[in-house]
Amino acid sequence: MDGIGQERNKQEAGDGTELLKKLEIWLAAYDRVFLVPEENGTAGDFVPAILRAAAGKTGDRRILILSAAPVTVGEGFTYKQICEEEQNRLLQLYYMYEFADNFSVIAKTTAYGGLSHLVETSVLSVEEASEALFAFR
Repeated sequence: MDGIGQERNKQEAGDGTELLKKLEIWLAAYDRVFLVPEENGTAGDFVPAILRAAAGKTGDRRILILSAAPVTVGEGFTYKQICEEEQNRLLQLYYMYEFADNFSVIAKTTAYGGLSHLVETSVLSVEEASEALFAFR
């Protein structure tokens, strides 16, 4: 490998380490951390409807929403905009490992058992999906 390739690998590894440190801090500071992929934060009504239904019901729990897209959040949420590269790395980590119970992805999926599918087929209401996602009790 040439010097340029080695330097690029060092920079990529450093960026990944920095992101992991940020995630570690967020997981320690918040009760739940949700990643909203950019295409889900701006497309359709599912994610905004879930967040509206959950607004004000978080109690004393601290909830962080991360996204590369601007996401409107209500009372009880903190929003941090991340870059697309960070979002993609977090998604990759999420889908590769189950490393934390308090880190989840809110996405509109076509998976049969996914919350968005259950809402679309009227098995769950948006409010019920919100309660399931945020585990309000």
